[in-house]
Parts: sequence; C-alpha cells; structure tokens
Amino acid sequence: MGLQLRGRFMLSDGGEFRCQTIDVSVTGIAIQAHVVANLGERVIAYLDELGRIEGVVVRRGDGWFAINAQTSQNRINRIAQKIEALSSESIEALTVAPIAARIRAATLRTDFGQDFAVQVTDETGGSAKVLADIKLLPGAHVTIDGFEPPSAVTV
Repeated sequence: MGLQLRGRFMLSDGGEFRCQTIDVSVTGIAIQAHVVANLGERVIAYLDELGRIEGVVVRRGDGWFAINAQTSQNRINRIAQKIEALSSESIEALTVAPIAARIRAATLRTDFGQDFAVQVTDETGGSAKVLADIKLLPGAHVTIDGFEPPSAVTV
C-alpha cells in the first residue's frame, strides 16, 4: 500500500537517518532516504505511525531500498491493524503537509554547552520525539528549548 510515513532508520553500523516510506505492507517496506542501505544489510526502521520494524534489505535503487520485515506473528497482526487504520483515514491526513506542519525547529543543548539544531516531531504527554543528525551517549543530559520550562532530558 502506498502509505507515506515519516520516520528514521538505523543501519548495521549504528548510523541513523531520516526517511519516508514509499510502500508499506505487513511483510516489507520500501523506504526513500538520502542514504541507501546495502543488499543483505540488517536495518531497523522507526516509523512514527507503525513503530519499530526490523528487516533485511532485499532490493535497492537510486534513493530507495526495500526491506523484508522479520518479526513475530503477533507483531505482524498489530502492524496489519495499524496499516488498515491508516489506509482508512482520509488522503489529506496522509499527505506530507500536515505531517510537516507538526514539525518544529528547536535547539538541543548538552551539559557541556554544545548547541545542536533539531526538529521536534511530536510533543505529547510531557515528552517529545526529536530528530537530530547527532549521536549522544546513553545517559547524556540535555535540554530542549521551546518548552515551559525548558525540558531537561536524559538520553
């Protein structure tokens, strides 16, 4: 199904990159990104609406690759339900503009005083999802501007 979902993916070397799906099914996902995974490479995708999906790259082209999802039958059933719910939403809810409208720029500051430009993609329940082209060590303490008061977070 041609769902366009935003997210990020992690390669086997630990590199993380932003992406958007081209096609989604319970058995696989076609992903569009600036970095393309190698054939046979293990990839973990984190899609905003579907969650974490692991798989191995089975096809690739210029600016895209496809993974064969490797997950339990229970997880396949939950993914199928989510895909069904997403496909029954209006086309307007699945276009890029409404998704992009929820994204806002922010500054992430480490305890060492380093500032990084990031994008906040979701702010619900006192937490936030942040897209960043940086890697932080687990346990790093950061603050994110734009929250009242500024939010202190442990990665």
